[in-house]
Amino acid sequence: MRRVSHGALLTELIALRDGTPYPLKTATDAFVKGVAGTFPRGRSVLLDYLRLHRFQPHDFEGDMHCDICGLPREAEIRADAVLASAQAGHSSNEMPETVSPRWEEVLTLIPGPATAAEHAVLGTLLRLIEEAPEDETPGALEKRIAKAAFCP
Repeated sequence: MRRVSHGALLTELIALRDGTPYPLKTATDAFVKGVAGTFPRGRSVLLDYLRLHRFQPHDFEGDMHCDICGLPREAEIRADAVLASAQAGHSSNEMPETVSPRWEEVLTLIPGPATAAEHAVLGTLLRLIEEAPEDETPGALEKRIAKAAFCP
């Protein structure tokens, strides 16, 4: 576990972003591959990319979490747990401090471009979501997607 202050983590995240060029297209391809199930680790890449590109230098404002960026006043980062979760295909935007270990790892991975078949899986998923009745619950949508059996 690593403890790091808001200011130090923010500086680290900005340096990580600015020091490691990673195109949006690569992040998008990783996400598509993640949704298709061929690269589960990719499910969190696009979210992390977008979050990383929103961080700007600022002083902490707020109580426990910064009102500007959402980082905690002091983060406790358990990189092993964060990476295990990402490898399993989990994606979360609830804890922005977890971007750092995931992004450091993703820079070592080269998933390659998404294929037409992988894009088709995402397209099917989006169509199912778009066709959802207005009163459909998330749980019912999940069951409908599972029943369609087109993705893992």
